Amino acid sequence: MKKLLLYSLFVIVALGSFTASGLTLTVNVDDPERLTLDIDYETRQLIKGDNVFEDIANFSSISITAKDDCMLRSVTRKSNGEELGISNYKSASATASSYSGWDGETLTVVTAKIDDMRTESCTVNIDDASLVTIDLKETSSKIQDLKNGENQIAYIPGIEKTLRIYSSKGGSYPIYKVEIGGTEAAPTGTIYNIALPAEGSIDITAAFPDKDCALTFEYSSDEAKGIITKVTQEKTDGDVLDITSGAASVKCGSVVYLHADLATYKLSEFKINDKESTLSASTRMIVTDDTKVYIDARKYRDYTVKVTVDDPANVIAAYGKAVSTGTIFELTEGENLVTVNENANQLAFADSHTGYITELLYNGEAVSKNYTDSYPVNAEEGSEIVITSKKIERDLKAMVYITEDLSAVSDGRFFSAKLGNGSLVAGYNAVEFGDIDNPFTFQHGFMAKAMVYHNGNEVTPSGFTTKSYEMTLADGDVVKIFAGATSEPEKHAITFGGPALADVNVVADKITPVSDFDAPMSVMTGTHIDITPAQGKTVTVKADNEPVAAGIDGVYRIVADADKHITVDSTSGISEIDAAEAETGNVYNIAGICVLRNADAAAISSLPAGIYIFNGRKIAIK
Repeated sequence: MKKLLLYSLFVIVALGSFTASGLTLTVNVDDPERLTLDIDYETRQLIKGDNVFEDIANFSSISITAKDDCMLRSVTRKSNGEELGISNYKSASATASSYSGWDGETLTVVTAKIDDMRTESCTVNIDDASLVTIDLKETSSKIQDLKNGENQIAYIPGIEKTLRIYSSKGGSYPIYKVEIGGTEAAPTGTIYNIALPAEGSIDITAAFPDKDCALTFEYSSDEAKGIITKVTQEKTDGDVLDITSGAASVKCGSVVYLHADLATYKLSEFKINDKESTLSASTRMIVTDDTKVYIDARKYRDYTVKVTVDDPANVIAAYGKAVSTGTIFELTEGENLVTVNENANQLAFADSHTGYITELLYNGEAVSKNYTDSYPVNAEEGSEIVITSKKIERDLKAMVYITEDLSAVSDGRFFSAKLGNGSLVAGYNAVEFGDIDNPFTFQHGFMAKAMVYHNGNEVTPSGFTTKSYEMTLADGDVVKIFAGATSEPEKHAITFGGPALADVNVVADKITPVSDFDAPMSVMTGTHIDITPAQGKTVTVKADNEPVAAGIDGVYRIVADADKHITVDSTSGISEIDAAEAETGNVYNIAGICVLRNADAAAISSLPAGIYIFNGRKIAIK
């Protein structure tokens, strides 16, 4: 469904780009000094009342932003009365499209001066204003010019409902306390959120008492001491506090971070001032009085697990949740003692490229393969894993032809889940496989193009910008990939003739035998036609009456680039001499010894089978 929607969107965008003229939009503003209007990220000049903008591109971005001391009260579409959403009373945005009725639309923007709207106030008393930040949450308005003593803070009733109070150093730092009408308020973390109107004056004591606080550490054992690697002040990478003696002195209100090695140590108990708490890799504490930290922990232990496998070549083993993301380790045939840690006791097993797991038992219970194609095991101490496997018989063969290297199709790859990524080169690639390796997929990169054929039939891809062509291969199949192509490749008719067709083996695409020489054979451009003489036979091959030379392997190869007629003839001396029956001459064997003098065709035909030289030409007698 996502693919269909995405495709539809692209179609709409494409159609929109062919619109004959742009959109017309009117923006009515009550005060142009209170806002800015951007159309496609370009700021437009405004006047009071109607502002008409013509030839706006379809799908243009419309952005309306109130200036610092102003706010948006409403932004309304005249055509349907829809009010655009306003963020923090400061900004609104939309996409103008003819498909959603924006052509000829009028937007009415109502603004206000924030100070004019702030008709109510609260009293805030501060001991040290330099330590405090206050803002009004709903409009993200920071209160300026705070002073020690009494401050009157105005707010918009019904809109600005929350006064936020926190340290001027940032939201992660504490202030000492906040009271409302004499009652101490509770912070959320280190931030005080005070509901407006407040029930009495708001009294802020930002500075902590000027006193030293003792921070002490107690452990269940000497081994447990290693769990705290360091203690830093103010921030996680702040100054390191010396706790080698088991204690340190810090100022009241100090922020400290306890850094714990929870990967190596198993935590049983963590208390702050005898109260159960939570220890993380970096635990933040605010010290306001003498504080005692108690930790009960020990190191995680190593132990061994027995893994028995019949053939390790068929199995990939790894530490971790999945073989694809874990650390590979080697197995040997028979029993293996594998060391694991009680905090990292996950093992994973998967099929290798040459074999597969038929059964994996953990303490006698069968384990199933998961979504990562791994068999996962949480290996407890004393447990046993038994793996039975089988080698993949890859006795099938297919031929994959690609017109160019894979870079032409943007990181294209030909692969199966079992065999992994195939390494393809331009031309023909032999792929040896078994049925278990199916299906195979050719996939290319973003927006690349290709035409893919399986045994001459076009393969329909899946995907929108990155195409995947899936196929199930059988023995002798041919896959052809025309990189960069957008239409069907040219086809050519290949015909055969000649008296010696029975003396050769003909193969198309390096894998498909050709035995029917009566009807024309239709092939795609670039197809290889290989002609190999049978044992003990010698022939001549012509394509459209042009001689074809044999390769060093004795194979005559014709590459289909047009319609061609292939003729196969015998190279016996008789057929050659028939062309000039009156010709006579000496005949030599391959060692250069004359075996006949002034011989004619009849005399030569009586020679034993073999290769001879006649008048400077090589002839074969069968």
